[in-house]
Amino acid sequence: MSEVRRTIMAEAPADRLEVAIGMLEAILGQSDHESLFWASRYGLSRKEAVIAATLNHADGRTVTKEALYDALLAAGSQAEAVAHVNVLISKIRAKGLEIETVWGRGLRMTKIEIPPPPKSLPPAEKSSRTDRPVGRWRPEEDAELRRMKDNGSELWAIAQELGRSERSCAERWKALRK
Repeated sequence: MSEVRRTIMAEAPADRLEVAIGMLEAILGQSDHESLFWASRYGLSRKEAVIAATLNHADGRTVTKEALYDALLAAGSQAEAVAHVNVLISKIRAKGLEIETVWGRGLRMTKIEIPPPPKSLPPAEKSSRTDRPVGRWRPEEDAELRRMKDNGSELWAIAQELGRSERSCAERWKALRK
């Protein structure tokens, strides 16, 4: 956590509070909507989403790799070493996000505005036991599943967005691909 403090103290005194709050928000975890944004728009995994959210909350300021590692640990990740951040950064860049390396200081990313949560699909019949849709898949759910898979989203994010289980989404995706 000393790197987080160092990152905050490297900022101008007037900016420190804002930087600290942004980093705390990222470290304490992002909202489900924010996780889904990163997963559906860029196809990021949970760990990659933590890194992207931490950089995004920094509002274009430089964040050290150690601070990103601390954010991963605080989010419950099992990252083995700070070097793991390098691997995640490479994967994020490969998925289309532009992350700039500031040599000797860390990384930064231009702020991306996250839109408000989308209006949900029309309510489906819910099972009282699981509180998930039951029965047949609707055409609009198939279209959303296709769109999210084409964008590289992972099944956990698709399941959360559609209110279905990962298994149900996996089976439906398999059926749609035939």
